[in-house]
Amino acid sequence: MMMQLKILLVLCWAGLGIAAAGDDQRLRSLFDGSRASPQAIAAPVRVAAGGAVEESDEEIRIRHSTGTEDIDVADLLLAVRQMEDVIEGNYPEAISNRYLRDAALEGMLAALDPHSALFRPEVYESFSAQERGSAGFAGVGIVFEKKEFGDYPSVRYPIPGNSAYAAAIKPGDGIIAVDGVDTKNMSMDEVVTRIRGEEGTPVTLTAVSIGEPLDAAREVVLVRREVQNKNMFSAMPAPGVGYIYFGQFIEGVAKEFGDHLTALSAQGMTSLIIDARDNPGGYLNEVIEICSNFLPASSLVITAKSQGAAQEFRTKEAGSWTNLPIAVLINDGSASASEILAGALSDHGRAVLIGSRSYGKGTVQGVFEEFPEPGYAVKLTKARYYLPSGISIDRGGDGLAGLEPTVKVDVEWKIQALLAQERVERMNLNAPKEPARDEVLEKALTHFGAGAPSW
Repeated sequence: MMMQLKILLVLCWAGLGIAAAGDDQRLRSLFDGSRASPQAIAAPVRVAAGGAVEESDEEIRIRHSTGTEDIDVADLLLAVRQMEDVIEGNYPEAISNRYLRDAALEGMLAALDPHSALFRPEVYESFSAQERGSAGFAGVGIVFEKKEFGDYPSVRYPIPGNSAYAAAIKPGDGIIAVDGVDTKNMSMDEVVTRIRGEEGTPVTLTAVSIGEPLDAAREVVLVRREVQNKNMFSAMPAPGVGYIYFGQFIEGVAKEFGDHLTALSAQGMTSLIIDARDNPGGYLNEVIEICSNFLPASSLVITAKSQGAAQEFRTKEAGSWTNLPIAVLINDGSASASEILAGALSDHGRAVLIGSRSYGKGTVQGVFEEFPEPGYAVKLTKARYYLPSGISIDRGGDGLAGLEPTVKVDVEWKIQALLAQERVERMNLNAPKEPARDEVLEKALTHFGAGAPSW
């Protein structure tokens, strides 16, 4: 069986379905920016100074073991075969071998990490079309919390100006079915792919409000539309203090970021707040270009490691703002590329981190096409990222993942969702009617000796 390998760094901006994979040499990525619970995920690892990996491949393998002596491949296959015989001889109904095979593969991949998954034909066909950027694919404008296998996906917030927001989908709503198909045992990729589809077509979400029983669920019919959402916003919330928020590290964002820096500098900026809250990530080359504004030439941004091989990624030229004081705002929705930006600036002593612990996604995925048979695909974690200090940002079984802020400010999830929606409204030039108090932003302004924000 021929199997093609396509390398991606996968971002799941749920409901938006933005995806990309390239064969060029630029490091481009779509990171998973939704949250995950800490159970059954590999622990953080370290890289020594100079990029030498302290943990061997064998040590990493052992971390995924049960703690007992390992078995060989023959024993593994024998156990699968014996289990199949037990099911065939004892289960009340007949089960197809294909169904058992798919279930076994899904279980194996789910046991590795939250980002490895099996794509069945009906899902992979849609996923591939979206990845290629095929015309006509659209969404409903929902950002999800990360779900573990066996859980229902929940809404982090609906994006203002889009179908879900207009239909009163609320933060915390559980989506228990998409077009009548139960989502409990779906991967997050499959949930998002099923919600997306051709523009103008309907999709039915079965939603249940937070705290309500499943039998109180309601059906909401939404029409798929091109998701309306700009990506960057800048302002001077206080004299001398610049502020830049952007939703994702999409292609071209580094240039736009530079344009905003120049504009803020012309307005008298003497310090900068970069708001990376609820930023799920994006293209790695864009992160490196943004870091280049603030770091000396050849500064280490990240080290990528895969099966013992390490590759460093550095800035090229020194930036024009290498002495500008910076604060980066983070929360548990800040993932991957946004964590790399915040972590690199922090490790080089260029930024203070303010907010709450970030999500903790520091891996790259590869897609194995036509496996286990034509029409299927497997998405598998292929590499891990390490910050200049040698710390992995990927979350561990102890839950200590992501970046710990220098200044910690915990915010209730409902307020976080409201603030995220307000940032989107400002980005789309719509001032919130009754803005919520943003304690994280206030703390950053206080850090720079400024008062309350004035938009």
